[in-house]
Amino acid sequence: MSYWVVIYRFAWTLLVVLLLIGVLCIFIPKCNSLHELQRRRTEKEEENALLKHQTVEFIEKQARFETDPEFVERTAHDSGRVKTNETVFKFPEDE
Repeated sequence: MSYWVVIYRFAWTLLVVLLLIGVLCIFIPKCNSLHELQRRRTEKEEENALLKHQTVEFIEKQARFETDPEFVERTAHDSGRVKTNETVFKFPEDE
Protein backbone atom coordinates (compact mmCIF):
# COMPACT_ATOMS: atom_id res chain seq x y z
CA MET A 1 0.00 0.00 0.00
CA SER A 2 1.21 3.42 -0.89
CA TYR A 3 1.91 6.15 1.60
CA TRP A 4 -0.55 8.43 -0.21
CA VAL A 5 -3.39 5.99 0.42
CA VAL A 6 -2.59 5.95 4.12
CA ILE A 7 -2.41 9.75 4.18
CA TYR A 8 -5.78 10.06 2.35
CA ARG A 9 -7.46 7.60 4.71
CA PHE A 10 -6.02 9.36 7.74
CA ALA A 11 -7.12 12.76 6.38
CA TRP A 12 -10.68 11.56 5.70
CA THR A 13 -10.89 9.94 9.14
CA LEU A 14 -9.62 13.12 10.77
CA LEU A 15 -12.12 15.19 8.77
CA VAL A 16 -15.03 12.97 9.86
CA VAL A 17 -13.93 13.12 13.50
CA LEU A 18 -13.62 16.91 13.36
CA LEU A 19 -17.06 17.21 11.77
CA LEU A 20 -18.57 15.03 14.50
CA ILE A 21 -16.92 17.15 17.19
CA GLY A 22 -18.20 20.30 15.48
CA VAL A 23 -21.74 18.94 15.31
CA LEU A 24 -21.61 17.97 18.99
CA CYS A 25 -20.32 21.42 19.94
CA ILE A 26 -23.28 22.97 18.14
CA PHE A 27 -26.04 20.69 19.47
CA ILE A 28 -25.01 20.11 23.10
CA PRO A 29 -25.67 23.75 24.18
CA LYS A 30 -29.01 23.65 22.35
CA CYS A 31 -29.97 20.44 24.17
CA ASN A 32 -29.03 21.99 27.52
CA SER A 33 -31.09 25.05 26.67
CA LEU A 34 -34.04 22.84 25.74
CA HIS A 35 -33.84 20.98 29.06
CA GLU A 36 -33.72 24.28 30.97
CA LEU A 37 -36.77 25.58 29.08
CA GLN A 38 -38.67 22.35 29.77
CA ARG A 39 -37.82 22.61 33.49
CA ARG A 40 -39.04 26.22 33.62
CA ARG A 41 -42.22 25.26 31.76
CA THR A 42 -42.92 22.53 34.31
CA GLU A 43 -42.39 25.00 37.16
CA LYS A 44 -44.77 27.51 35.55
CA GLU A 45 -47.41 24.83 34.98
CA GLU A 46 -47.21 23.83 38.66
CA GLU A 47 -47.47 27.49 39.67
CA ASN A 48 -50.49 27.94 37.40
CA ALA A 49 -52.19 24.88 38.89
CA LEU A 50 -51.65 26.28 42.39
CA LEU A 51 -53.06 29.66 41.37
CA LYS A 52 -56.10 28.01 39.79
CA HIS A 53 -56.69 26.04 43.00
CA GLN A 54 -56.41 29.23 45.08
CA THR A 55 -58.80 31.04 42.72
CA VAL A 56 -61.40 28.28 43.10
CA GLU A 57 -61.05 28.48 46.90
CA PHE A 58 -61.51 32.27 46.84
CA ILE A 59 -64.60 31.97 44.64
CA GLU A 60 -66.07 29.37 47.03
CA LYS A 61 -65.34 31.60 50.04
CA GLN A 62 -66.91 34.58 48.28
CA ALA A 63 -70.06 32.56 47.58
CA ARG A 64 -70.18 31.45 51.22
CA PHE A 65 -69.79 35.07 52.39
CA GLU A 66 -72.85 36.00 50.35
CA THR A 67 -75.00 33.08 51.52
CA ASP A 68 -73.75 31.73 54.88
CA PRO A 69 -73.99 34.12 57.88
CA GLU A 70 -72.37 31.60 60.24
CA PHE A 71 -69.31 31.45 57.99
CA VAL A 72 -69.09 35.24 58.02
CA GLU A 73 -69.32 35.31 61.83
CA ARG A 74 -66.72 32.55 62.27
CA THR A 75 -64.35 34.28 59.84
CA ALA A 76 -64.79 37.57 61.69
CA HIS A 77 -64.05 35.88 65.02
CA ASP A 78 -60.96 34.20 63.57
CA SER A 79 -59.62 37.58 62.44
CA GLY A 80 -60.17 39.17 65.87
CA ARG A 81 -63.52 40.90 65.37
CA VAL A 82 -66.09 40.76 68.15
CA LYS A 83 -69.68 41.79 68.62
CA THR A 84 -70.45 44.84 70.73
CA ASN A 85 -71.78 42.78 73.65
CA GLU A 86 -68.90 40.25 73.74
CA THR A 87 -65.92 40.23 76.11
CA VAL A 88 -62.57 39.12 74.74
CA PHE A 89 -60.10 37.12 76.82
CA LYS A 90 -56.60 36.68 75.38
CA PHE A 91 -54.36 34.02 76.84
CA PRO A 92 -50.63 33.95 76.12
CA GLU A 93 -49.43 30.95 74.17
CA ASP A 94 -47.24 28.45 76.00
CA GLU A 95 -43.77 28.34 74.52
